[in-house]
Amino acid sequence: MNQTYRLLIPVLLLIAMLIGSVSAPCPDIPPSPYNPESPEEDIIMVEAYIDPITTTTTTTTTTVAHSLRPIVVGPTLHVKVTFAAPTPPPGKALTILITQLKGVPPSEIVINCGGGGGPAKTAYEFVMTVDDGSTNIAVYAWLDATGTDRAPNTDFYQITSITASDPNVFQDYEPAPVGGVVVPKNSLEILMPYIALAGLVAAISTVYVIKKRK
Repeated sequence: MNQTYRLLIPVLLLIAMLIGSVSAPCPDIPPSPYNPESPEEDIIMVEAYIDPITTTTTTTTTTVAHSLRPIVVGPTLHVKVTFAAPTPPPGKALTILITQLKGVPPSEIVINCGGGGGPAKTAYEFVMTVDDGSTNIAVYAWLDATGTDRAPNTDFYQITSITASDPNVFQDYEPAPVGGVVVPKNSLEILMPYIALAGLVAAISTVYVIKKRK
């Protein structure tokens, strides 16, 4: 085998691996309902902004040696997804899906995905190219087929910020799931049934005392 081709084989294999990893398809949008079953798949915050600056790179053409052809990239959408707990847990893989509402009539399409089997962390960041200045997105996350979270639960987040230091911030105020059971948002909600019961007992006692005095 020619020595030149022998030297090129590792390079070609590396390029093929990179192309395969980049072009790996994202999963389909999961169906509703969206009820996360653990804190590790519960999205609590989404931060995003659009970098409007387009960058121009160059590459050699295939027809004329050493000639350059401009490639325009951008604007770019930056998305940070934060979970209620470091994720994924041991033995599981996390899937994150980012979708965009676009087209006429509008439809939801997948524009990025990620995740993996670890190491566990609470925040994941994504960068992707978009073709308009105002973008409506949604974020999905799941560990397996039994529980999926969507932020927001309905509709889409509208991304209008163009500043990294002041992104659009969307909080998820839903209580974090614990073992598949939704807990109340605060202690007052936990105590409300007991407070109501105590009030009822007090009212009955007052009526009884008044009747007895008569």
